[in-house]
Amino acid sequence: MNKAGRKAGLYNFYKNNFYIMTGTVKEIAVATGLSATKIRTQTKKPAWTIVVVRLGDNEFSLYEGDKYIFTGSKKEIAEHLNVAESTITYYAGPAYIERIEKQKDKYYLEEVE
Repeated sequence: MNKAGRKAGLYNFYKNNFYIMTGTVKEIAVATGLSATKIRTQTKKPAWTIVVVRLGDNEFSLYEGDKYIFTGSKKEIAEHLNVAESTITYYAGPAYIERIEKQKDKYYLEEVE
């Protein structure tokens, strides 16, 4: 129960589009070192990061955040995302990974039903 006498909600907590933990806002605050206010007010809907991992010469796996989508050729993934094959080459390369790693931390709460 919270201070208002209501049952505390459970949330999945994501940082930079990757799942971290499930808990109440207070539990998440304690575990992450963030304030409960920051967790409540500065969490936004995720803008899932597309990640393409090269598995072989022409085999790639597509992820949205940490969620696996599918494995296929560069052409198949490009068609799925409605982008050019050269975009998939970029997504699978070191420049894109470096760009993702430089992004400012983004937090997201998803209420668990």
